[in-house]
Amino acid sequence: MELIELRIIATVVSFLVFLGILAWAYAGNQRGRFARDAQIIFEEDEPPSVERVVPFRRGSGHGLRTAAAGPGSPRAEQPSTGAGGPLHE
Repeated sequence: MELIELRIIATVVSFLVFLGILAWAYAGNQRGRFARDAQIIFEEDEPPSVERVVPFRRGSGHGLRTAAAGPGSPRAEQPSTGAGGPLHE
């Protein structure tokens, strides 16, 4: 068997697999499942994490950083010594 024959066989098999996947996807018995799966993005199982944006300390760089706003968080426990004074919860 030559290389060209192997390439032809691989192409035909790949095309048949593609047609099989296409037939499965458009089969009528999959419509309900796909409709449910399409709504997964809109469901919320847990609330999003609470974060806040606080300025960097003066002299430590520029821009903003995100800090978790919960007790026990290492970022939330660091006081800010910026122009506005310490952060208050």
